[in-house]
Amino acid sequence: MPLVVEPDWVGRRIVVRRAVDRDESGRLLFADVVGDLVELTADTATVEASGGPVHVPVSHIAVAKVVEPSAAEILALSAVSSRGWRAEETAEVGGWRLRANHGVTNRANSALPLRRPSTSLSDTLDAARKWYTTRGLPVRVQTPLHARRLLDAELAERGWPASHETLVLAPDQRRQGLATAIVHALWRWGTGVHGAKHSYLEVEADNEPAITLYRGLGYWEHHVYRYRTEPA
Repeated sequence: MPLVVEPDWVGRRIVVRRAVDRDESGRLLFADVVGDLVELTADTATVEASGGPVHVPVSHIAVAKVVEPSAAEILALSAVSSRGWRAEETAEVGGWRLRANHGVTNRANSALPLRRPSTSLSDTLDAARKWYTTRGLPVRVQTPLHARRLLDAELAERGWPASHETLVLAPDQRRQGLATAIVHALWRWGTGVHGAKHSYLEVEADNEPAITLYRGLGYWEHHVYRYRTEPA
């Protein structure tokens, strides 16, 4: 049987339909397993499912495909990313994490909606507005898609434009292997010193040179987020 799980899927969330038994008539019975593909050999695909690792013989696989991360996974990774890019001040309002860092970077000066608001959206925005106003900052919401697609659409209907602008400096240092060396050093630090199993990167969607570099290092698109800023 040909290999239907691709080697470059390692680390991705996949669904695998595999033969698990036969009925009384001898017909094959199939079952699905969904999770992260953590290892692939010529004989076995190991999928980290919700109940633990599942070792699937490649010869038993009928079909497999990459699937989109769940909303819960997207929000969990957003929470990890928020801890990795810490703001000086934080607060929790109605399930949203408010972050302020004297206006330095969008990520550290925006509200991250990790959970659905415990109050109405208008009340949550009012509370966020008061918090940011005392710090001289606009209300900016980081909306992870597709986990918060409805929120993003509602903010758009309220007239909140989607915008993000980044100025990139020191182009003479590009194409010298510095980014690759840094990423490899971070991998060694994370896996060897701290036992990490996964890593993530965040890059602007229009930064094609960086995206090409990171894809060459094995990274793939998990999800997209954008910012919605309250009009002045």
